[in-house]
Amino acid sequence: MTRYEIRRGLVSRTLMQDLKYYWRAKCAGDRLPSRQDIDPVDIPKLLPTVYLIDIERETTPPRFRFRLLGNVITEMFQRNSTGKWLDEIYDAEFYHHISTDYLNIIRTKQPSSAVLNMPVVGREYIKYERLVCPLASDGETVDSLIGVIAFSNRRAPARATMRGAAMSALGHKRTLGSGRGMSALPPKADIEARPLNVCF
Repeated sequence: MTRYEIRRGLVSRTLMQDLKYYWRAKCAGDRLPSRQDIDPVDIPKLLPTVYLIDIERETTPPRFRFRLLGNVITEMFQRNSTGKWLDEIYDAEFYHHISTDYLNIIRTKQPSSAVLNMPVVGREYIKYERLVCPLASDGETVDSLIGVIAFSNRRAPARATMRGAAMSALGHKRTLGSGRGMSALPPKADIEARPLNVCF
């Protein structure tokens, strides 16, 4: 297996099983759930290791940008990549593998699991398993992704409460108060007006 080779069909860890079951429950027949259908209140145990990716489909090929990252992810990867384009923060080899997988998710409209080595200098020995599920505002055209990560070889940082930020990033109008430990992308109109890395 190469450094960034994607191995499929795993989905063995509880966190990923929980996300897959939740995603399936939100599907309405053949229609995919939207980002607004994902309620953080339903998945509190997933929030520290969950992430959301926006898909820019007006480019060829589509580009991917982190909308939201759980605090365990930012701590393990040693950076906050909220609001960043994935092709700008990862090396060409790693981005090729993950973008190919994401494009396949867009095409098949089905979740995908993988085991990868961390793309962080000095931390390549840490493996993580992740599951990514497609989301579609219209129920058909995939325009965002939700994923969850389970780390191995390393004890992950402590969890934190992040409902407020997750609500905002998922597009819910109601809030449950501010949380800590989740990084969320500001509303689109505010992206140019203030820094992208806003921690709640």
